[in-house]
Amino acid sequence: MKILVTGANGFIGSNFCKFLVSQQIFPRVFIRKNCDMSLFKQLVPEWKQLEYVYGDLRDKSSIRPAVRGVEYIFHIAGTIKGSSWIEFYEGNCLGTLNLIKICEEENPDIKRLVFTSSMVAGGPGTPESPQCEDTPSKPLENDWYGISKYYTECCSKKQTNKLPIVIIRPPMVIGPGDKISFDLFNIAKIGIKVFVSGTPRQFSMVHVEDLVKGIFLCGTHPKAIGETFNFAYDGTISYRDLHEVIATKLFHRKYGNLIPIPIPPPLFYFVGLILELVSKISHEPPFLNRPKAIQASASGQTMSNQKAKQILGWKPKFSKISALEHAGRWYQQQKWL
Repeated sequence: MKILVTGANGFIGSNFCKFLVSQQIFPRVFIRKNCDMSLFKQLVPEWKQLEYVYGDLRDKSSIRPAVRGVEYIFHIAGTIKGSSWIEFYEGNCLGTLNLIKICEEENPDIKRLVFTSSMVAGGPGTPESPQCEDTPSKPLENDWYGISKYYTECCSKKQTNKLPIVIIRPPMVIGPGDKISFDLFNIAKIGIKVFVSGTPRQFSMVHVEDLVKGIFLCGTHPKAIGETFNFAYDGTISYRDLHEVIATKLFHRKYGNLIPIPIPPPLFYFVGLILELVSKISHEPPFLNRPKAIQASASGQTMSNQKAKQILGWKPKFSKISALEHAGRWYQQQKWL
């Protein structure tokens, strides 16, 4: 298989390349020059055996050599943090549209183009009414990240008559190398749990190892073309319970002993803004930014996984509890915690 992976150095991209190499598939990777490759090299010891094309998805000319000659493209690159709409537009919409356009020109007979979107493109979901792939999408107002992913999905779907495109919507993803969700574990270690006040909001999640298997299925299953798939565990969890599970499994605290810190939605949004500003100084992605504050204040972030199970035969290895424990053990082994 001749495969191109965009965003290979990121959290999901690095884990996906690790999976490919475990299958004796050595992909071509498209990354920015001088990007941080530390996680990629850690997770993919065979990294020197891979082919590298350096460029920027906002630059069409740099995309051309990357797409030539490949049979499958797994587009994982994207912008998850930013301080303006234009940053999310350029990182998610423009970059994806450029990739599709150049692929049409340079490689119109490609077998599959798999685009990683996000559950927030579809909008909120609750345990009683989880988000499904085929229901109308309603991203939250002012959630620039969700709106940028939704807009990109709409533009991608218009090209399915020209290219075999598949769209993936993951929820919250946890696992080895995730610097964003790491803060959830750090908070529990301190002995507190932080959440939006009011009725507990439920959300879906998935371990990165289960997600990358789903991504690969979307690239190889004959019934995947033209479809959108959610990849999430059965059942949901609230942030209050999530912190308690982490504290119990990793730090041997008694369940229910964490100090609760409920934050009203307006203040939660303000905290997201402050953490964005701090991240510009620290150069570390914040767990909470303004789009995530908007999402966390919604009625819920749950999704159905039935379509992936029925059509693709996707079956997760982890449960939400074992996924949290596995991710936390990795942080401990790396001495992050």
